[in-house]
Amino acid sequence: MRSVQHTTAQPKGKRHSRWSVRLWLVGMLFGLPSLVFGQTAGMQPVFKLGVGARAIGLGNAFVAFASDATAIYWNAAALDHLQRKNVVVFHTRLLEGAGYSFVGYAHPTVQTGTLAFGIINLSVGDVLNTSPDGVKLGTGGASRSQFLLSYAKQLPLPITVGATLKIERLQMFENNATGVGLDLGLLYHPDFEIALLQNVTVGFNLQNLVAPRLKLVSEQEVQPWRFRMGLAKPIGFKGEGADGINLLLGALIARDEPTRINFGTEYIFQKRAFLRVGYNGQSLNFGAGVLYQNYRLDYAFGRYSEAAGDFGPQHRLSLTVEFGKTRTQLIELAQQEELKRIEEETARKLAWQRQVEFENLLERGKAYFNQGEYFSALMKFSAARDLFPENAEAIQWMNRAEQKIAEERQRELQMVAERERRAAERESLQEFVKAQFEKGMQYLEAKQYREAIAEWQRGLERDPENQLLKEWIEKTIAEIRRINRDLLAQARQAERQNRITVALDLYDRILEQSYSEDEDQRKRIEARIAQLRKQLTFNDLFRKGLTDYISKNYQQAMKSFQEALKIRPDDPKVKQYLDDAEARANARVEDFASETIRRRFLEAVRYIQQEKYEDALEILLELQKQQRYNKRILDAIDLARERLQRR
Repeated sequence: MRSVQHTTAQPKGKRHSRWSVRLWLVGMLFGLPSLVFGQTAGMQPVFKLGVGARAIGLGNAFVAFASDATAIYWNAAALDHLQRKNVVVFHTRLLEGAGYSFVGYAHPTVQTGTLAFGIINLSVGDVLNTSPDGVKLGTGGASRSQFLLSYAKQLPLPITVGATLKIERLQMFENNATGVGLDLGLLYHPDFEIALLQNVTVGFNLQNLVAPRLKLVSEQEVQPWRFRMGLAKPIGFKGEGADGINLLLGALIARDEPTRINFGTEYIFQKRAFLRVGYNGQSLNFGAGVLYQNYRLDYAFGRYSEAAGDFGPQHRLSLTVEFGKTRTQLIELAQQEELKRIEEETARKLAWQRQVEFENLLERGKAYFNQGEYFSALMKFSAARDLFPENAEAIQWMNRAEQKIAEERQRELQMVAERERRAAERESLQEFVKAQFEKGMQYLEAKQYREAIAEWQRGLERDPENQLLKEWIEKTIAEIRRINRDLLAQARQAERQNRITVALDLYDRILEQSYSEDEDQRKRIEARIAQLRKQLTFNDLFRKGLTDYISKNYQQAMKSFQEALKIRPDDPKVKQYLDDAEARANARVEDFASETIRRRFLEAVRYIQQEKYEDALEILLELQKQQRYNKRILDAIDLARERLQRR
């Protein structure tokens, strides 16, 4: 190695050459004084000066408050509290052409923590290089850089940890040296109940836990450990404005250095302008900043507290640029993507379940039909038709069963008529019984079993010996119990398989058609439903509500969506589904409120026939705002949406 010129640094106030000043800078800042002065002295690496005009303006009390990419240096743990990606550029000029700068970038994510990297650089040019015998070899430059790679992650506790890997490189003329180091940081957000201590943040940063070892020719440098700790307390003012004050306190404990206490305060005006003052352990620093959209420009003025000499007051500038979506926005997007995935998954699952159920219903209906149990066959075929209203096979078998039942009904009615002719005095009774029987059959065809039984029981109150009514009541009760046994077995099987939403749906169907004699069973099922609902998460409730909504069980869908909103009150998609379910649950057939609405409705129907479903939906949704519960409008909306999904 060629030695640099052995020139002793001149005392402050004395004249000296430009080269000697720069040589003094090299020895002072680059931590290798024995190469420069021919003597040994304490190491004074420049990176102790800190980075960022905002931090320096706050007296270096930044370890618990780092809020941009400069956290790479001050406390890597603070990186995982950044809301957006940001870049910080910092530069200041020292004496005699020495430049000191920092560039950092932080990239926060929603779940995997925050990754950041940065570069700190000091360079001095035009330093005279001489040989050992005093021959001038020309001038050259020296530079010292740190390449920083940081990672931070918040733990389940209110604690965030971070680490910074440092690769330090020293270049002096044609010689260079490289070393690797490691810093550790921690940020703690305690939950104090005392109002004065609320929102306090505690920070710790251990620099040079693994110290970079630099060896330049025969000289080796090992930087000592340095431990920083600090507190940060934001105070917001009440009122319409966004003014506030940040109070910061810090301390530095290091080997071979005096312990320093730092503090700083920052006044924030309308979240746009900043005024700062700080004490760095030796002198006051001052600073200011301005924020415009995503850009923040910071300025600081004052002396460095940890320099290896007196540079005098220095001007520093930092530019911070934020970009991309905030963490909150990214979380909301992820939640909406998850809801969309659940919708698609539920739709696929329901389609498959409907197809399997349809085939099972047809098979069982045919078996009942061949055994002459036309009523049970009709129930199965009707259920299959409800799953696929346009399926020709289900409609054909349902018509056959209805024809057989009609024939049986006709024979039974003929017997009733014959009895009426034989007993004229019972004519009015027979008419009443006939009317009740027909009402019950209408309810039965609509699968409203309890209503059918109620009508037939009213007939029995007038004619207690009426075998027809008794027979149909027994048939209907038997069918209800048979259906409920099947549903109960399926529900218990679903519970064992941990398919909670499926089990709840089956239990709800049992309650819908339970008979009064099964009151004990109803109470047990209601208690079980309450227990299962407590196990549901938001996604489960949304899936359950969506399943009931698609199956047109709107009352049950409303319950699930209401429970989901208790967990996430502001979710727009759940609110929309609840609104749609409530409208359909209370739908009624009513006249159009005006001739204009009627004409617009017919126009939408024509659009559906022409397969212009988007145009039809636009009209129908506007009409629903005027007649929220009009069943014809709601049915047309559902038809247009269904046809649109089939494309």
